[in-house]
Amino acid sequence: MKKTTLLIFGLILTLSGCKSNVRDSSPNLLRDGIQFQQKKVVVDAQHAKVIMKATGNVVPVEFAIRRATDPDRRMDVQGTVVDSGRGKVFGWIAKLNETAHSATLKHFPQLEVQADPDQPFEVSGYATGESINRGYRCGPISTIFTPEKGKVYLVELQFVGGGCELNAYDITQPQERIPVVGSAQNGGFANAVPGCKSATASVNNQPVTTQFCIKSIMLQPSQYRVSVNDQTVFSGTDYERVAFVKTVKEGAVTGGCNEMIEAQAGTTQKPVAFKDLPADLVAGCHITADAEGRAQPFSKDEACDKVFYKAMMPVLGKVVPVEVARQCVVRIGGQTVFEDRFSF
Repeated sequence: MKKTTLLIFGLILTLSGCKSNVRDSSPNLLRDGIQFQQKKVVVDAQHAKVIMKATGNVVPVEFAIRRATDPDRRMDVQGTVVDSGRGKVFGWIAKLNETAHSATLKHFPQLEVQADPDQPFEVSGYATGESINRGYRCGPISTIFTPEKGKVYLVELQFVGGGCELNAYDITQPQERIPVVGSAQNGGFANAVPGCKSATASVNNQPVTTQFCIKSIMLQPSQYRVSVNDQTVFSGTDYERVAFVKTVKEGAVTGGCNEMIEAQAGTTQKPVAFKDLPADLVAGCHITADAEGRAQPFSKDEACDKVFYKAMMPVLGKVVPVEVARQCVVRIGGQTVFEDRFSF
């Protein structure tokens, strides 16, 4: 069982420049010089063209690809895109944004690559950025589809609510935007740990199937994908508390996850004696004891969050909070359609 120790007081471990698990073909200043726009790809009769963009937020998005014939099976980073606001702000402002980002940061409004036809093609998107008082991360999430020769495809990372979605479209005809059937719903979660769970419930006398997937990644936020009747209602990470609201044809969907915490003795890594826990922590987090007087795992919900860090301060070191599971729930209206625990 994987156990994740909570690091209190904002301790952050940053592994900068560590990309041994990917290839990197993204533009850089030494190799490519100053660029005022991204490299263009011309579609021809024997290949397909894939465009990668982001929309809905100005957070930079890194795109990577993997072709079926690549001998090196690591994802190949193509570069970073930023939504410049084209179509939402004055054209000259968008153009100025694009030029500045392209020349100085190698952040482009879109990336373009050539793809072989009739071969599975994988695209992954990862968003990360900082604002004044908070950070943001979403992904990496991926989609796999099979391009056809002579066609143009758009793979777009869309920021929706607190999460993001990755969708592919056939845009060979500029006035059309045809969704491409791929494996985005389960992309990247086939062999994930702790994995995917599903449940079927009746809502208004109609069957509703909910699938909830979590993929734990070492030293990174875990990835999440939640769908209701094959409609994505959340796709993102647990960099912040997992909570979502989205309306689908079945109704308003709400849900989220709480960490299940085990308070362990710092010397033995076994559940701490219930009597050794601060009273305000016990009350605020509704902690109970087992038959032997040891503290049982508890849900770190929003009410617990309000007292957790302050209450832990006097006993930190003697007591170590360890995440052992996630308790997740999905509701449509007021009806619970999914509730389960994922053990790490």
